[in-house]
Amino acid sequence: AKTVRARGLSPKEVERIEARLASISGPRGLAVSMDSANAAEELAKEEAWLKAKLELTQKIAKRLGVELESETHTELTEEGVYESADTRNGRLVANHLAQEKLREKTKRGIKLSIEDVSEVLRVWGFAQNCNRLNVLPGGRKWVYSDTLGGIKRRMAGYGVTPPTARYPAVPKLLNQWLPA
Repeated sequence: AKTVRARGLSPKEVERIEARLASISGPRGLAVSMDSANAAEELAKEEAWLKAKLELTQKIAKRLGVELESETHTELTEEGVYESADTRNGRLVANHLAQEKLREKTKRGIKLSIEDVSEVLRVWGFAQNCNRLNVLPGGRKWVYSDTLGGIKRRMAGYGVTPPTARYPAVPKLLNQWLPA
């Protein structure tokens, strides 16, 4: 363990702060440890991917006439949906895009294609999930992951996930696309 020295803090205060920081769970930015040999490369890849994703989201939002949001933290956690503004905007645009595709395909009487689904999922704002231990590649702290649809709740019964309730056109598109 590293010894932490901080001006004006007693060893007991440092210990209390370290314990508090250690108790915080969830994604911490970079998906790999900063000590990892490829951390700089991973960060550069993630930043480039995010930049391209945000540009695509903005382009599709403009085409669909969707106003991108910039909410406060309180607004972002309403209805049990904990998401950043970028995640919410991706989900919002994906939902509008899914609505457009469902309307268009129904009107024309044709099936949804893998290209339709892929376009929607490219802009979907996936959450950083540190709880998917069964799919975490070695050395990674989180993966992009979401649960859409109905789930068995840990405490009581069944329910619909908050993103499903908030962005219903995306799971509807997935359900209509899936083979019977």
